[in-house]
Amino acid sequence: RELSSRFANVRRWAARAGRDPNLIDLNCCLPIDLTENAAPYEEGALVGNCVQIRTALQAYEQARLRHLALQFIVPHWPERMGQIELFAREVLPSLRNPPEARQ
Repeated sequence: RELSSRFANVRRWAARAGRDPNLIDLNCCLPIDLTENAAPYEEGALVGNCVQIRTALQAYEQARLRHLALQFIVPHWPERMGQIELFAREVLPSLRNPPEARQ
């Protein structure tokens, strides 16, 4: 999507500057709000239920993201810890396998 397009631009600019675009890594930090129910898409954030978050993370993976830092934004600790545990249980396992192993 838009991230892939932006990263493609960075790679083109690197090539124009005489740098090897294959040596450019995409890294980012995103706020995350893991909800029980589906939520509307928010540009620049991971918001939604486990299915939505997995789908969004797969898009980042397809854009060849190298590192992603997540910032759980729930202000209260018990709820934040609950989101972290839910992410670890329901989302993280799907990210531990290389894409070819998931097909």
